[in-house]
Amino acid sequence: MQIYLAETGVSAIEQFQTSLAATGTTPWAWLDMVASILEPACLVFLVTYLVWQRGLGIKERQAFASVSDPIGTDINQLLSAGVQQLPCPILIIDSSTAKLAFANQAAFQLFGINWIPHNQLVSRSLDQLFRISADSESSQLIGEELLLRVAESGRTERFENLFIRHSNSAGKNISLTAVPLFEQSHSSSYIAAYVDDETDGFEKISRIQQIAYSDSLTGLANRHSILQHIQTAIDRETDCPFAILFMDFDRFKLINDSLGHEVGDQLLKEIAKRINTLVGSIDCLGVAGRLGGDEFVVFLDQLNDFGDATVIAERLLASLAQPYHLAGTSVVSTASIGVALSGPGVRSASDMLRNADLAMYKAKAAGKARCSYFDDGLKREVEQRLQVETELREALTHDEFYVVFQSIVDLRDRSILSYEALLRWSHPRLGPISAGQFFDVANETGLVVPIGDFALTTACGIAVKNEFERRGCRLHVNLSRLQVLLPALMDILGNAIETAGLSAGSLVLEISESSLSGEPERVISRLHEIKERGHRLCLDNFGSGAAPLTLLRELPIDYLKLDRSLVSSVNSSPEHLVLIQSLVTIAETYDIQVIAEGIETDEQVKQLKQIGCRFGQGYAFQRPVEADCLPWDGPVRPIPAKLKPTRR
Repeated sequence: MQIYLAETGVSAIEQFQTSLAATGTTPWAWLDMVASILEPACLVFLVTYLVWQRGLGIKERQAFASVSDPIGTDINQLLSAGVQQLPCPILIIDSSTAKLAFANQAAFQLFGINWIPHNQLVSRSLDQLFRISADSESSQLIGEELLLRVAESGRTERFENLFIRHSNSAGKNISLTAVPLFEQSHSSSYIAAYVDDETDGFEKISRIQQIAYSDSLTGLANRHSILQHIQTAIDRETDCPFAILFMDFDRFKLINDSLGHEVGDQLLKEIAKRINTLVGSIDCLGVAGRLGGDEFVVFLDQLNDFGDATVIAERLLASLAQPYHLAGTSVVSTASIGVALSGPGVRSASDMLRNADLAMYKAKAAGKARCSYFDDGLKREVEQRLQVETELREALTHDEFYVVFQSIVDLRDRSILSYEALLRWSHPRLGPISAGQFFDVANETGLVVPIGDFALTTACGIAVKNEFERRGCRLHVNLSRLQVLLPALMDILGNAIETAGLSAGSLVLEISESSLSGEPERVISRLHEIKERGHRLCLDNFGSGAAPLTLLRELPIDYLKLDRSLVSSVNSSPEHLVLIQSLVTIAETYDIQVIAEGIETDEQVKQLKQIGCRFGQGYAFQRPVEADCLPWDGPVRPIPAKLKPTRR
């Protein structure tokens, strides 16, 4: 019985035997090759076939054939057809000509090409027919190069992550195991190759890598991926410049909270598209990434010079400043960009990313929607702030903070209305330091909360000890925005006045105008809670520009304290004098008393009295002193410098 391949009409055994004859390879060489490259299940066919061909000698084979020749012939043909129809793609090339010597059906199917008769196959080179490239992006064929390399080395080799492209532009990911076939002269004339289809596994690995290295929302590189790109550039140790641009988006939180998280996510996607589009148009190597929230980065490598980074940053600013049309609403969310450049001092990716982050905060502080650079000056500033943070923590532990008081007086007769508690730090090396010199660091690190708790508790205790209430004086204590928004604030206030024995009405809590920038409704809601507990409220530093005048009608405040920048120029700037007069008039309509802060001269007192400002505070009346130096009897006059206490 003859078995023919349906696709070819050629006897399977004829084609296989023709391939054997063409290669001049002994069956045992084939067995060695097959044992190296085929799965065990596939070996059953070939081992049986090769034993049948080799046998134990001519006499034994003839004897076997004489007994069971019809059956033997059928088995011979069946096993030969099995070799051709195995699901394992097999290729053999002549290493001297790079021409194909054999290819089974599985190879044709895997490579997506029609079957070719053996007499036509042997006239083709491997790269002409079975097109193998290094990856899906490359068009260079490397199949012959790999197999000839194996022929030269004489060793079996396995090649991973290769790619074959079909005529319809589709393709598959493969691995290839190449085995040299040796003649009796021990030279390798032919190379056999077994091809594995790795497409499914490759896609799974690609998906895992995508999850590991990509941001799930935008598809951009994630923090881990960006850090790897930066570290690779650092480790390269060449003079090729690179840079990182760190972007944070102004007003994003407001947009996200007011329009909803779905709109916020859509905004992030649109931001990513704009960044990716611009990065795709630049001359250098660029990688766009999202670190989380509204923080994006662009890694720039192989720059011609650092000026390229500036040009790209400015293009990003312009692109990202354009309105976004989301859910029927046009919104604007500009970017603040920090730039860190490569250089000898850059040792790690995390340090460089942190430097760009710090430069971004510098851009925000300078007015937002702009670009700033990390430089030696900013580095020194950061180092100083880190030192201050460390020393602040030690100061809390070593009880280095104390409270001084400055009077708030009635400008008409200089009688005392109240005292403001002001925090001081008795620095071991620098001496007394005012809160303004360390507030920013304390606020950024969250240390303002425990330091503020100390100031509140201490001031309340001193106020009771010095009988502020019996003397008709109230106590003013400052609260930071962080303190105002603390969930436990009401308990903290209650414990402070209860422990000290101070009535709620005697405590005036001052919040800075800057506390109202960004989500003012949260702060206003908390101020109403404080007011309901019986405390009085004062808006401090008003006129610095952080809050609009229209907020006055929403705030449950009792006092409005004018910023010292307005008060200091009342004698030299008629415009400021008119402005203060207008503020006094508006405040009175809301039953709010105005306090002018930073008064230093009698002339300023006179001017302020004339325009109707009733209360004032400043060196014209009293410098801040500790409680045992406070004046109580008669009108407040400036305390001589010799009475100003010195800590230490």
